[in-house]
Amino acid sequence: MPNHLQSETSPYLKQHEDNPVEWYPWCDEAFKKAAEEDKPIFLSIGYSTCHWCHVMAHESFEDPEVAAELNDTFVCIKVDREERPDIDHLYMQVCQMMSNSGGWPLTILMTPEKRPFFAGTYFPKHSHPQRVGVLDIVSNVKEVWKDDRDQVVSTSNQVLVNLVNANLLPFGDVLQESTLLHAYNVLEAEYDAEHGGFGAAPKFPTPHHFLFLLAFAKRNNQEHAVRMVTETLKKIRLSGTYDHVGYGYHRYATDKEWLLPHFEKMLYDQALLMWSNAEAYKATGDESFKTVIDEVVTYLERDMKSDEGLFYAAEDADIEGVEGKFYTWSEEELQQELSEEDFEWLKSACSVKPEGNFLEEATKEPTKVNIIHFKNIGDAARFEPLREALYEARNKRVLPGCDTKCLTDWNAFLVTAFAQVYKCTGDEAYLTRAKDLVSRLEKCLKQDDVWYHSYSESTASIEAMSMDILGMCMANLALFEATCDSTYLETAKALFKSAEDAFWYDKYGAFTIAKDSDDLIVRQKDGYDGAHPSSNAIGYYCGVMLEKYTLDASYKERYETLVKSFSNQIGQYPVAFTFWLYAEEKRVSNEPVACEPKLK
Repeated sequence: MPNHLQSETSPYLKQHEDNPVEWYPWCDEAFKKAAEEDKPIFLSIGYSTCHWCHVMAHESFEDPEVAAELNDTFVCIKVDREERPDIDHLYMQVCQMMSNSGGWPLTILMTPEKRPFFAGTYFPKHSHPQRVGVLDIVSNVKEVWKDDRDQVVSTSNQVLVNLVNANLLPFGDVLQESTLLHAYNVLEAEYDAEHGGFGAAPKFPTPHHFLFLLAFAKRNNQEHAVRMVTETLKKIRLSGTYDHVGYGYHRYATDKEWLLPHFEKMLYDQALLMWSNAEAYKATGDESFKTVIDEVVTYLERDMKSDEGLFYAAEDADIEGVEGKFYTWSEEELQQELSEEDFEWLKSACSVKPEGNFLEEATKEPTKVNIIHFKNIGDAARFEPLREALYEARNKRVLPGCDTKCLTDWNAFLVTAFAQVYKCTGDEAYLTRAKDLVSRLEKCLKQDDVWYHSYSESTASIEAMSMDILGMCMANLALFEATCDSTYLETAKALFKSAEDAFWYDKYGAFTIAKDSDDLIVRQKDGYDGAHPSSNAIGYYCGVMLEKYTLDASYKERYETLVKSFSNQIGQYPVAFTFWLYAEEKRVSNEPVACEPKLK
C-alpha cells in the first residue's frame, strides 16, 4: 500500500511512495504522531540521483523486515534535500558535529521536538566490522528510548546548544588584500600540475575556484593562475568526468586523474562550469572552451529542458541498480558499434581492455567495462565522427532517471551562465537563452508577487529561500550587464531588498529561510561555498555589483556588514569561500563597468 508520500511531487519522494516503510513528508502530522505515540523520528534525507541513497533504499527501505522494525520504533520522515535545502543544511551540520563526516543519504534520529540525538549517512541492513547496520541501530534505539531517555534528552539538548552557538559568528573586518593573496597561495600549493584540480582524490570541479583565480590573474597579471584554471578545465573536459558521448559534466571524480566519476549530472554544475569556460575563453581566446560550452548547452536543451522552458535538476547515476551502467562500455559493445579501424584507434586512445579500464571504487576489482576518456584534444576531435553511432547505441539502453523538478536557484545560475557566456563570447544565442529563461522563471515560480523554490508537475511549491531570491538577483544583474536594460537592474534592486527584508537578521548575514519561519529548531546561515556558492556569498556579490551600477553608497554599508559576519572564517580558510573572494576581486578591480551607472 502507498505510504504518505503518494501526494508529493518531488521525484525523490515519489521513488519511495511504495516502500513498506510508512514514510511521511516533513509535515506537522508526522511530528504530532510522534509526540502522541511517544516515538522518536527516523529522518532520511537524500536526492533522486544519489547512488548510495538507492543502495540504502534497496537494502533496507524496500525490505519488509527492516520496514516493520522502523515502523514499530519510529515515525519515519523522508526529505528531498534539493526540495528542502534548509532542512538538509541544518541536519548535515548536525551530522558533521556528531560524526565528523557527512554525505547522503543523511540519517538523523531525533525527538518529536526535532532535536537530533544520533546522526550518520549510509547504513547497511546488517552490521559488519566497518559499519553498524540499520537493524542493530533500531534495536539499540528502542532500548535507549525506553530505558535511558534522560541521556537522549541530554544529547539532543547539547546538539541544540551547539547549533545555536554556531550562528553566533564573531564580527570581523572587511576583506583584506592579504586574504586574496592567501587564497591564491593555498590554491597554488594544492594544485595538481600533472592532472589538474586541487588537492587529492576525490576531486570536485569547484567552479568558484576558477572564477576567483581568473579574476585574481587579471588584476595581478598572474599567468600561473590562468594556467591552473585552463589546464584543469581541459583535463576535466578530456577525462571520464565529462560525458564524451552525450555531453555534460558528471558530478565529481573519485580519483586524482578525473577518470572515474560519480556519474550523476547536476544542473548547477553545468551552469557554473559553462560560466567558468566562458571566462577561460575570454582570458585566452582558446576556442576549445567555447566548444565545450556549446556541447553542454546541446545536452541541456536536448535532455534537461521542460515543456515550460525551465531546466530539470539532475540525471541519475544508476540504471538497473548499477552506477554508471548507462555511460560505460564493454570491449565487445564498442567493437560491435564501430568499424575495425575506428575500434582499434579508440581501444588505443582510451585504453579499452577486456577487463575494463578502471577498478570498482569500493572493491578495487576489475569491472569489465570501460570509460571513454582522452589524453589530448586531438584524440577528442578524432572521436567526434564516431560519437553519433555510440550515442544512438547508448540510447537503446534503459535511460537514466531524470529528476524533473525545476529549482529557482539552479535555473537562476543557468540564466547567469547564459548571460556571462554572451558577454565573454558575443554569441547572441546565449543572450536570447538568458532572457527567455528568466521570463519563464517569473511566469512559473512567481505567483501573486511571491517567489517559490520548486516547480514540478505544473505546480510551484515551497516558498523561496534566500538562495532563490539572491540567485535571481544575480541573474538579473548578469542580464543588466549584458544588455544595459535598466529593467533588469530595477528587478535586481527589488530582489536584493526582498532578501534583506525576509532573510537578514541583526546584521549577521542571511538565513536560509525567512525570519518568521518556525519550521526548524534553528535557522541556519550558509557561509562557505560548497558544490555551488553560498547564498551569503551571492548576496555579497550582488551588493558589490549594485553599488557599482547605482553609485548608491548604502549598498557598501550593507555588503560590508554582511561580509564582516563571515570574514573571520574566510580569513582562516579562504579556499572554502572563493565565490566571496571572486566578488571581492570584482569590488577592487579597476575594470570599467559594462553599463553606465543608473542613479535613481
